[in-house]
Amino acid sequence: MAAQAHSPALQAELEKFKSSETKELSKDLNGLLVSIATTGKFSYNWNDVKPVVAFKIKEVLHALHNEKNDLYVNDQFEDVEERILAALESFKHAPFTLQRLCEILTKVRASYTSLRKYAAAVEKLLNVSSPDSSEPLTEGNAFTTASASPVPAAEVTKMDLSDQAPRQSMEVDDSATQS
Repeated sequence: MAAQAHSPALQAELEKFKSSETKELSKDLNGLLVSIATTGKFSYNWNDVKPVVAFKIKEVLHALHNEKNDLYVNDQFEDVEERILAALESFKHAPFTLQRLCEILTKVRASYTSLRKYAAAVEKLLNVSSPDSSEPLTEGNAFTTASASPVPAAEVTKMDLSDQAPRQSMEVDDSATQS
């Protein structure tokens, strides 16, 4: 399947979806997610696509929760959902895991029947520290999630490791065991 070409009608639908209070995924918006899952590419602004991804995540989480709530005892569904959506919202640019995320959003039953495992997979895909690799990394977008390194990208290359303790040799002294 080829990447979905930019369509003014779909762009208008994305903008309408983003501003609408009542949300429902149309066939075209769901088709966009399927296209991203298949090709890994999209020709729309990430801030226009992100609400569609967030809605689909909520839709799938709620469906699995209604079927079988198998979260660990200490996990509350609302907390898990909030954590996942906050991770998604933190991305200023599409995460490089977006293709896989769209795959598991559009083909839930192919890999997951458990809410716990599905939520863990989505969280893992969103706990990345890099945006889509097709966008050039700059100091402004190098670290886009809360789980990313607190050291700015510019500082990483300036670190001086000379004050680090020397590594100990792991050689074994055999002289004490020989007679």
